[in-house]
Amino acid sequence: MHLRTLEGSVLLALLDETQDFCFIKDCDSHFLYSNRAHLEAMGRRREEVIGKTDFELAAPHLAEGYFADETRVFATRLPIIRIQETITPHGERFHVSTFKVPISDLQGNLLGLAGFSRKIPNPADVEGVAMIKRQIADLLRRLAGKGASPSQVRALEVSLFAAIDDRKQYLPPVYRPELLEPR
Repeated sequence: MHLRTLEGSVLLALLDETQDFCFIKDCDSHFLYSNRAHLEAMGRRREEVIGKTDFELAAPHLAEGYFADETRVFATRLPIIRIQETITPHGERFHVSTFKVPISDLQGNLLGLAGFSRKIPNPADVEGVAMIKRQIADLLRRLAGKGASPSQVRALEVSLFAAIDDRKQYLPPVYRPELLEPR
């Protein structure tokens, strides 16, 4: 996948300025792009990340989770939203809401995925959880509006609720059919 078109360069420059973590990976989960915020959180320079996988850059238990999510995106071609704990190389722990979406060319050939992660308050925080529920409901509504079958929407819903921490605590489900109806 070539990222360096004029439009791509402008987009990547904009992504570099956001405080959200943004990345693009190929179908083998190698990083093609990582924005400045993501690189800072990893404690790495861009040249240390591009072409590598999470197995080369992150703790094994984190890399396994990231790879499992990406494998699901590639297999189903459905986006996922996850709440996950992240640990910086300096030991800082925080939670992120991560959205991973497949990238295809105009012929429908899978090229890779784009990921966007945002630091969130403690997932037990009501406001933080409410924000995530709104994001999930919006994603489900948009997916249903694009002709996804009920089983596809259900598969996405099931994938959305991830372990928050090592104790495998889960967020409560928020899926309700009325959320899929147009406003």
